[in-house]
Amino acid sequence: NKQMFEDAGWEPASPPHTMAEIIAAAKKLTKPDKDQSGFVARGTREGNENSFSWLMMWFLNGGRWIDSSGQAKYDVLTEPAAIKTTEQYNELMTKYAPAGATNYGYVEAQTAMQQGKAAMWLDAAQLGASLEDASASTIAGNVGYAAPTGVGNDYIVGAVWGFSMVTDTKASAEAWKLIQFLTSKKVAIGQAVSGANSSPARTDALADEAVKAKYNPEYLAALADAMSHANPNYSPVIPQGTEIRAAISTAVSKVISGQSDVATAMKEANEQIQNLLK
Repeated sequence: NKQMFEDAGWEPASPPHTMAEIIAAAKKLTKPDKDQSGFVARGTREGNENSFSWLMMWFLNGGRWIDSSGQAKYDVLTEPAAIKTTEQYNELMTKYAPAGATNYGYVEAQTAMQQGKAAMWLDAAQLGASLEDASASTIAGNVGYAAPTGVGNDYIVGAVWGFSMVTDTKASAEAWKLIQFLTSKKVAIGQAVSGANSSPARTDALADEAVKAKYNPEYLAALADAMSHANPNYSPVIPQGTEIRAAISTAVSKVISGQSDVATAMKEANEQIQNLLK
C-alpha cells in the first residue's frame, strides 16, 4: 500500500525485499490506533494454507528439500532455516498482522489488503491483480509490487499449475499437441488479457504490448523478477507430500496460537515426517 508507506516516511519505490527488511517494515507500518497492520499472509491450517506462506519465507531463508550433497531430504524442520522461518512467521502474524489473521486463508488476507487494513501482503503473484479491481479494492491505483529476495538463486516459490501425460496413453502425439497449444504464447497472452490468468508463466507473454496495456507495469516487472528466480519444487513431490505439508501447517498453527514454542512444535513435526518416510 503505497500511501501507507509514504505516511510512514518510507519511499514506495524502495520497498523491502529480504525477510529482515520485511519484518522491519511491518513493525514500522503497524499502527493500532489507525486499525492498520504492517503485514498479512495466510494463517489458517485449513487446507494447509499457512504452510504455503511458511514455504515462501523458508525458501527466502535458504530452505530447500535437498541436503548439502544435492540428495532429497524432507525431515528438515529442526534445521536453522526452518527454525528461523517459524520465528519470523510467528512475529509477523502475531505482532504485525490484523487481529484474527492466524485464521486467515488467502481470501481473508486479500480482503484485508483490499480494504486498506494491511500495508503489505505476501502471497501468490496471480492474486496481485485483484488489488487493482476498483469495484472490490479501496486501494486500486495505489499499489506497489515487488518480488522478495532470498538465499541462493532459486529462492522464489514457483507455484505452478501444469499439464501432464500418463505414461501408458495411446494418444501421446495428440496429448502433446494439446499441451503445446495450451502453453503457447498466444494462449498465455489471451488468458492474461482476458483476466483468466494474470500470472502467465511465459516471459514473452509478459512482454506483449496487449498484456502491458492491461496490467500495472510494476506488477509485470515484479512478476518477471520472480520468474527469473522461481523454483517449482517448493512442495515435496512424493506421495507423502501433502502429509508433510500438513505436519508443517499444524506446527506453525500451534506456534502462532500460543499452544507451543517453536523448537517443540518443529521437533514434533519433524518426527512425524520421519515416521511418514519410514
